[in-house]
This record gives sequence, structure tokens and C-alpha cells, in this order.
Amino acid sequence: MNSLSSTLRRRLVLLCCSLAFLAFAGLAHADDTPSFSDPAVTQFAKDYNDFVSQYVAFMKDYMAAANANDAAKLQAIAAKAQDFQTKGTDLQTKAAAIQGKVKPEEAQKFADYMEACVKRMTDGLK
Repeated sequence: MNSLSSTLRRRLVLLCCSLAFLAFAGLAHADDTPSFSDPAVTQFAKDYNDFVSQYVAFMKDYMAAANANDAAKLQAIAAKAQDFQTKGTDLQTKAAAIQGKVKPEEAQKFADYMEACVKRMTDGLK
């Protein structure tokens, strides 16, 4: 159980660190996904928002299972951790492509939104 918990914890930390790459500056909430002039940027913001919401729920489940020392739940969660890592990597790739589509006048709005999403994820770790 300790090695499972340790492995899961390492994967979650790696996931958080890799997603922090996407952070830029500001605050937003799940219902406040902004729109941008380029539909691809708006879609990315929605996709990222969905990922963040799922991640926060996942972290709540993980914390509950870890606090209860529930080995069965932790093992099930370990499989989900790999999925989140894969989704996070995919989003990093998409973020690199999307950055070039963000209009200069919308860059701060995009940065603020992305940082707010990262803040929601880190708050989910508390």
C-alpha cells in the first residue's frame, strides 16, 4: 500500500508540475470560461476548463481514499492518475499551438484564465 500510495503521489505531483506549465496570470471559475475571437482558442479554454473540473473532483476522491487508507480505492485511482497525466500532456501540446492563435488584445484575458484554472487545481490539493 505504501508503494502504491507513493507511486500515485509522485504521479500526481508530476501532473501538477506539468500542468503548471500552462499557467500565465489571474482568476476564473468553472462557469466563467471566456470567449475569444478565434473559435479554436475558445474551444481550448472550454476543454481545459473541463479537464480542471475533472481533476479537482479526482483530487477530492484521492484525498478521501488516502485519508481513509482505502487500498482498493487508491488502486482504482492510480489508473485514473495515468489518464490525467496523458490528458495533461495532450493539453500542453494543444496549449503550445493555441498560444499562436491568441490575439494580442486578448493575451491578458487568456493568461488570466489559464492561471485561474491552475489555481483551481492547486486549491484542489488542499
